[in-house]
Amino acid sequence: PGTYGYQSGTHIAVQVQMGLYGAMVKDNAVGEAYPGISYDQDQVLLYSAIDPELHRQVSLGLYGDPSDPNNMTSTVHYAPEYFLINGQSYAVGDLPTLIGAPGTTTLLRMINMDIDTHAPMLLGSHLDIIAESGYPYPFPRQQYSVNLAPGQAKDALLTATGAVLGDTLALIDRRLNTTNAGGSGGGLVSLLQVGG
Repeated sequence: PGTYGYQSGTHIAVQVQMGLYGAMVKDNAVGEAYPGISYDQDQVLLYSAIDPELHRQVSLGLYGDPSDPNNMTSTVHYAPEYFLINGQSYAVGDLPTLIGAPGTTTLLRMINMDIDTHAPMLLGSHLDIIAESGYPYPFPRQQYSVNLAPGQAKDALLTATGAVLGDTLALIDRRLNTTNAGGSGGGLVSLLQVGG
């Protein structure tokens, strides 16, 4: 059982940045992530980013060509401008994701497929971190922020205790990757609304 990211195995630094990755989930049983750890609903949150210059050079066949000093030969100077969750960058006005009725438990399956570390942070509540890359912890770690290294997955339980129908919680990147090409109001933001 666990939450896992999978990716290209040939030219990882470029091909993963270009989108050759995905998520894989296996539960211990229906509604049970790991033995003895149940949930009511789940959400997969796949974190990634786009460096437009890297994409431009790859599309023109310039990436990796050392004959011109302006060509990128590695991702050492990686400079993403777009930050994505499940392939989408948040935009002001996007509808929130429903996470279930008050008191129910949502399993957030967070996977970082970016080259950089991200730190999802929940505003107004806390998470119980229960597993890392398919390995359950011996006890939940109560946190409001999660450190996600490149390629890492973490499972966290969110129980909207004390919430009422319609309450919205924001899950943002603590490293402030909350922009779209430098413009505010985007990037790694996920709004979670207590629904029915």
